[in-house]
Amino acid sequence: MAKPSFLIDGHTSAKALLAGYVQRADDWRRDHLGASIAGHACDRFLWLSFRWAADPRHDGQRLRLFERGQREEAWIVEDLRKTGFQVWDRDDAGNQFRVKWGHLGGSVDGVVLGLIEAPQTVHVLECKTHGSKSFARLKEKGVRESKPEHYVQMQLYMLGLNLDRAYYVAVCKDTDEIHTERVRFDRKFAEAARDRATAIIEMPTPPARKAPAFPPCVYVSKDGTRWPCQFFALCHEAEIPAHSCRTCVSSDPVADAWACRHHNKLVDGAEQRKGCASHLTIPQIINASVVRVDDLARRIDYQFADGRTHSDGGK
Repeated sequence: MAKPSFLIDGHTSAKALLAGYVQRADDWRRDHLGASIAGHACDRFLWLSFRWAADPRHDGQRLRLFERGQREEAWIVEDLRKTGFQVWDRDDAGNQFRVKWGHLGGSVDGVVLGLIEAPQTVHVLECKTHGSKSFARLKEKGVRESKPEHYVQMQLYMLGLNLDRAYYVAVCKDTDEIHTERVRFDRKFAEAARDRATAIIEMPTPPARKAPAFPPCVYVSKDGTRWPCQFFALCHEAEIPAHSCRTCVSSDPVADAWACRHHNKLVDGAEQRKGCASHLTIPQIINASVVRVDDLARRIDYQFADGRTHSDGGK
């Protein structure tokens, strides 16, 4: 079918716009395990995230979507202040409020005081955006059931800031409808979530894989579209883990630092990202059978299910 004469192609420029988000993207490797994902259903997902096992490879559209959420946060704070509520999104030194337990932590959107429902109660403020389907489920089921990761995030923030209420503000990106919830602090739940994340951080090897045909490994929409986890290829196919100190058999998290047992020293963030020539991947990350181990050369040979081989280390 011929294109109408009044249409002028602009797709190349649109692609360049989105490519710019990829070029400007921040380093995907966070030094800590974020409270924002601590409620994820898969222990292995959290471990692999903390260990920088695979680049999520977000495209420009997804990165722009993330930035929209960040911009919405500032807009919500502005709206709350204009409505007459008191909102603090920085401490006296100008830093964003943070919670931290060793390698587990997160940045808090803010705290709010003066809500009509409880004018004397200080609340943790959490701002999120949703698509229409997610927003409809949120209104029907509430944040705890429909978005458990958001619920865990707020519980950890309340635990870290010693507050007993959170104010969840959700905006539907398609209609600008706003849904809010006041969430009670559940100390037992929050401490269990913190302890679970801490235990995963301290594991020297990854937790077991989940079944690849079901969530959270893969989600299938009604039209048959598959949405695999960002670690699906690493867990169930033949992807090789990213090279860094965090995927090496000789390094471990310690207190607020990272230790290399091979070189007998602490390594900072830059060194962790770079790794070294003595790197040897933690075997349990690789979805293959070990066929040979050479301790002297620090080398392990693998064979994948399809017969392909891979040699790791020995450099």
